[in-house]
Amino acid sequence: MEGEGIAPYENEDSRVHRAWLVGNASANTAEGTGSDPGSGSTAARPPRPDPFQFDEEFLAVGHSGGNQTRGSRGTRGSRGNSGHRGRTGRGPSSGSSTEIHAPARSENVPPQSPTRRTSRPESPARDVPQGSEQTERRGLKRPAVSEGTEDGSAASGSQSKKRKHRGKRDPRTDEVRNHCRIVLLDWFRSNSMVYLEKKYLNDGTKGLELARNELMLILTEATSGPEFEEARGMSDWNTWIEKQAVEAIYNPTMSYEAMHPGEGSSGGRRSELYIKLENWKRGVIAAKGTSARNLPVFIDRQLADNIATQGRQGVIWLPRNVEIKPLDREIFQGTFGVVRRVTIHGASFIPNWIEWAGKTMKATNSLENRKERSVEALACPVDHPGIIKLQYLHPKTYESYSMWWNGGSLKNMRVYDHQVPETHERTILQMPGADFEARKRLVVYRRHRAYLAWALMCIVDVVHKHDVLHNDLNPNNVMLHFPQDRENTVFIGVCDWGMASWGDEDAPSNYGKESVDEMNKHRIKYNCAGPELFHVRGQRGTSTSPVRMARKHRHTFLSESFSVGALAKKIYARDSTSSLFQLNSDPNGLKMRFEIALDALTKPNPAERSTITHVVNMLKSPPYNMVNPTMCFRDTAK
Repeated sequence: MEGEGIAPYENEDSRVHRAWLVGNASANTAEGTGSDPGSGSTAARPPRPDPFQFDEEFLAVGHSGGNQTRGSRGTRGSRGNSGHRGRTGRGPSSGSSTEIHAPARSENVPPQSPTRRTSRPESPARDVPQGSEQTERRGLKRPAVSEGTEDGSAASGSQSKKRKHRGKRDPRTDEVRNHCRIVLLDWFRSNSMVYLEKKYLNDGTKGLELARNELMLILTEATSGPEFEEARGMSDWNTWIEKQAVEAIYNPTMSYEAMHPGEGSSGGRRSELYIKLENWKRGVIAAKGTSARNLPVFIDRQLADNIATQGRQGVIWLPRNVEIKPLDREIFQGTFGVVRRVTIHGASFIPNWIEWAGKTMKATNSLENRKERSVEALACPVDHPGIIKLQYLHPKTYESYSMWWNGGSLKNMRVYDHQVPETHERTILQMPGADFEARKRLVVYRRHRAYLAWALMCIVDVVHKHDVLHNDLNPNNVMLHFPQDRENTVFIGVCDWGMASWGDEDAPSNYGKESVDEMNKHRIKYNCAGPELFHVRGQRGTSTSPVRMARKHRHTFLSESFSVGALAKKIYARDSTSSLFQLNSDPNGLKMRFEIALDALTKPNPAERSTITHVVNMLKSPPYNMVNPTMCFRDTAK
């Protein structure tokens, strides 16, 4: 019998139904079929199909709810193996649905045959009934089609496992990466430094290319075993091998620290291999003809991108055993803190060649120091490359670290600018003296005065649109950076956000003095602050007490707009040759409008003063259409 092949799927009621159908075949013949009621002839009637044949078909293609266990219910529109009735797929080619009513032992059911189900054409796309397409259109997923239900279930299970582990690191990749690191360290250990210098480092970039090619061959041979067969199946396997070789050339100490945690730069006495790796790295710097900060960054890629964008999304605590190395003895004294240039060693997620500005607050105790660091770290939630934020904090000293800006502050640049006469660039570069690098930076600074002034205005405009005030804009808090790998480029940024406040907060003024003479001297010294912030304070308990006067003369968006306009004027210095204005169809008209906007920002009366947001929106709109100065924003770790 044709249905015997699926006997294991039948329950007890189904077997009784089968016996009843066999025993009453003659009675069914006398009554006729459902399609031809009343017909008693069997000559033209086709052979009766097995009523259980459609179950085998549906189980094979997974249309009735997949390979369900006995007694389980299918989904809506499906039929399981427990005798529950359901609705079949309704497509253009589907006929009336067939329903099987399995009788119980005590029931007397009149003999009748099930309604014959019209056959459906097969889909030309896949070897499944077209009703499956209707199921897909109703939002039900079609299970994987295979020769048997067990294979289909296995395929579906593998897909679910892939979805479950999506986004997780593959342990096989970690295994082959560690194996490659061991092979590379053995290569450095087996070759003497004299041999490495003679064969690779003395030939410059050609020698580095030779080392890369040989290391790629070594890694390819080392990973040719059967244990790495699955890893070799990656689509970008050759590119991955090349990255490992380049990583070993430019940053070999990272592989050592990864395989020997706790040693290396933070483990006290360094091993001979680690010293050799550091000597190799110095040789690579000399062979490449550039500084260490311009070498490729091969640490964890996500953290590398975080450092490249200055880590503007948050502050990270450094490990307690890190080593902070000052690069020089020069210390920069600020109003509220001390700044020095350092490098960070012993943190695996920070390359030890990146230079940082370490700032320590002039607090009386560690509690006050920690509070001030926390305020500055959380004061400005704005993400912009022109905003210099804290990136790391030392857990013991509370020293904060942000990226080092080699151009120093705007105040230092303006002091040097006044010392060098306004003359031709070639004359400035040919001047005698040891400060050639400073004169070279001054030339670049003077070329981009208008761009830098406009970039500073755009930075503060973004901050104000996020309802944040800096409250201490002055030349000491505006920084410049000249990337060594880019000629004729200078970046600008704003630092020191410890006094920042939000728009709905009353930030009191810090420019109150005891007498009018002291106030006037203070106003000359801090000429970038809004005039309305300066006041004379009286005795406590009076109408002119320090607290009342400070709240009366509080920081506002108008007072900070004055500071931006004053700083932009100092930078701009009426630079009439800038290409910023040449992009417009009327350069002279745009230049004049730019200068009028600066005057509108620096009006002494706040009622007549324009806000920085109004000025920037106007200059970016037609007919001026000033471009966004992205070339002045530092967005790399160069």
